[in-house]
Amino acid sequence: LEVPTAGRITVGDRVVFDDASNIFVEPERRNIGMVFQSYAIWPHMTVGGNVGFPLTIAGVPKNEVQERTRTVLELVGLGDLQRRSAADLSGGQQQRVALARALVHEPSVVVFDEPLSNLDANLRERMRAELQLLQARLGFTAIFVTHDQKEALSLSDHIVIMNKGLIEQTGSPQEIFTNPATAFAARFLGYSNVFPGRVAAIGGAGVVEIDLGDGLRLSALWRSPQPPRNTEESTVVFRADRVMVYLTSQQSAENMFAGEVETTAFLGTGIDYTIKAGKLEIQAEGSVDHPLARGQAVNLHIPADHCHAFSATTAA
Repeated sequence: LEVPTAGRITVGDRVVFDDASNIFVEPERRNIGMVFQSYAIWPHMTVGGNVGFPLTIAGVPKNEVQERTRTVLELVGLGDLQRRSAADLSGGQQQRVALARALVHEPSVVVFDEPLSNLDANLRERMRAELQLLQARLGFTAIFVTHDQKEALSLSDHIVIMNKGLIEQTGSPQEIFTNPATAFAARFLGYSNVFPGRVAAIGGAGVVEIDLGDGLRLSALWRSPQPPRNTEESTVVFRADRVMVYLTSQQSAENMFAGEVETTAFLGTGIDYTIKAGKLEIQAEGSVDHPLARGQAVNLHIPADHCHAFSATTAA
């Protein structure tokens, strides 16, 4: 909806903006649908009136507007609500109306601006699944903006992680989840353990040892594009669900620390722990079947292939 300051935008083979060629196609003429975060439903209109409005202002004949509106409402499961006042809809129904309105003129691209953020957790999961099915059935391209990493991973064929307006990393959900390119990308993807350190040793196959202070060292995979240097300031990250917690003494091994349970948080399907190891406060996840108590002594093991290290200059 904004006029870019530079660059080029294409939708398929069609150029809709090119600063160098002085091309600017108005947003309403780009055949793009949009679902706003707030849905932007007009409460004084019926459900059918909301959905058919883009066709009406485009001059589509009334009979065709009614038929296409009915068809798209059936697609999103609201076929029996066409005459209902939009003011009487639930949050989930409003989201479906906004989606139907974006699809009614058969756009080549649909832009979603955090459309599920106003829904409760159960409805949000259900709508995620329905959006996937609808997109696969109709075959439109969807650009879906979200700050929710689960939403991004579950919905996407391709993810673009952005930081301050610039692309931080792109790839399939599996690629970026397994191999975050920067510490920022790792944080977005739920890597809750992020610690500063220094490169203490450089091994083969991209493995480095990171000195975390207090005599603690972690072996990790080096992820920055430039080679590591000894004593270089770095950042190491790993996920809480990759931390293995043992109650009994274990034989000393790589990436194994002694610690003490500092906090516990029961989440229903699991328990989140904060475990103090030296000066580090390490986040870990555990089973509800074997709960740990505050103050309990434990041993931690973090497999090296689940630890990712970055140069501090590119880790922000």
